[in-house]
Amino acid sequence: MLKDILKLIITGVPHSGTTPLADVFRQSPNLVSGADCGFLLCDHPRDFPETNKKYYEKLQRAWQLSEEDIRYISDSDEWEEVYVKLRERCPQTKNKHVFMFDKTPDYIFELDEILDKAEGIPFVVIFKDPRLLYYSLKRRNVSNRDGILSLFNRPFREKLQKYQEEGRLCLVRYEDMCLKGEETLKKVFEFTGFEFNKAFLNFTSKYQPQYGKGIQSRYVSVYKGELTRAELDSIHEWARDDFFYFHDDADIDSKSETERPSIYNVSWYSKHRMDAYNKLFGRGPEIGAFNNAAIVPEDCNVIYADIFTREEAFKYFPEQKEDVLKRADVIHDMDKEGLAMFRSLQFDFVLLNRVIEHVANPIKSIKEVFRVTRKKGSVIISAFEKDATVLIDFPSTPFSRVLERYRQDVNSVSRDLYVELLRIIDSEVFEKEHKEMEKDLEALINRREHVNRWNSETFKAFLTKSFELLNIRAECIYESTGDENKTEYFSVWEKL
Repeated sequence: MLKDILKLIITGVPHSGTTPLADVFRQSPNLVSGADCGFLLCDHPRDFPETNKKYYEKLQRAWQLSEEDIRYISDSDEWEEVYVKLRERCPQTKNKHVFMFDKTPDYIFELDEILDKAEGIPFVVIFKDPRLLYYSLKRRNVSNRDGILSLFNRPFREKLQKYQEEGRLCLVRYEDMCLKGEETLKKVFEFTGFEFNKAFLNFTSKYQPQYGKGIQSRYVSVYKGELTRAELDSIHEWARDDFFYFHDDADIDSKSETERPSIYNVSWYSKHRMDAYNKLFGRGPEIGAFNNAAIVPEDCNVIYADIFTREEAFKYFPEQKEDVLKRADVIHDMDKEGLAMFRSLQFDFVLLNRVIEHVANPIKSIKEVFRVTRKKGSVIISAFEKDATVLIDFPSTPFSRVLERYRQDVNSVSRDLYVELLRIIDSEVFEKEHKEMEKDLEALINRREHVNRWNSETFKAFLTKSFELLNIRAECIYESTGDENKTEYFSVWEKL
């Protein structure tokens, strides 16, 4: 029977939080899932390769399956056979006796039919405040925003509640998961028949989760100040007089975090950045935009430069979504090449957000971004705030260390720096088999994870000393510190 291997299905309106919810379930030692499946959208398993190209590609990228694997899996008579074969072929599934779960947002659009196909399987449906959902869709340039919002209506809500009363599904509010994680998710796990551990809320590198490194309260209010009055009116028009979907803002404002966020868990698109972006004009490069390109005025001409090709990005970051990953116009390595492809004094602005932590030679990077910026041009530089993370007890990277690398013209990150990072973020891995430690270390190296760390005070001191060393004349015309925004040191410098 299907329920002997498939133990739950997670769905919800796209970008409503299915991924972080799935990441929590992935922490359970008895469950496994690579990413979206989409099998049950087909009438029969053998229809899958030809009728569902979207999920066919997801299985290749996120589940790391070959075309031969997918055709073998699809060549099944029953859905149970599909998931047994999926577990068998998935390279991420080391234990071939664990249970599977299926996370596919699009199931929500055919909920009645999917419930019938997977009768007896617990369904978990997650939804978020439509204002926050609209903001998520807007950030990802999803064109069918109104179509998705059309689900926020009384009949659909009544259908969901009816199914919940019948015990066929469990409704989860995204905001409750972020603000009251332990309480909310304990009930969800009870519904699915699995044991919950509050440690599941703090992901570790072992699982390579798709949604940062933990469940955080800051995610629920990022839409504030980012939507126009017309957009808000449109959202309320869809909801009509049914405010079931809207979250009480008082819960957001009164929430006090009891746990320090993990190293990667920060909100990258806060109001403090937008104030600076809106003042940009002209032409310039954004270095390392990756999946968080700056939202600049429409008349700005941005050249996107990154170290990864699109193919490499999906290889090393299979959790990334195609619709938010920025395609690079220029592929380059800041340590090896700097910005040699650009001439001096060429640009009106340069964006260097959350890049300098990853390079071997930070001073050289500073030198290059100011070299290509014209006089009176703007250079935006940011670095994550270590004191807002678990790194609070670890010292900042000393200037003497980066100065030595600059004087030696270092052009690649040493293995020792990645070992140091691994000891900080997952020291327990060194107590396990050498092969497993090497695998985690290789992932850090391939992904070019950050090897420099600062708080706002020490990073600004690093900038000041670098300017003096390089004889750069610049004035800080805008800054937001980690004390203010809780995530990063963000600054705008006018070149004099």
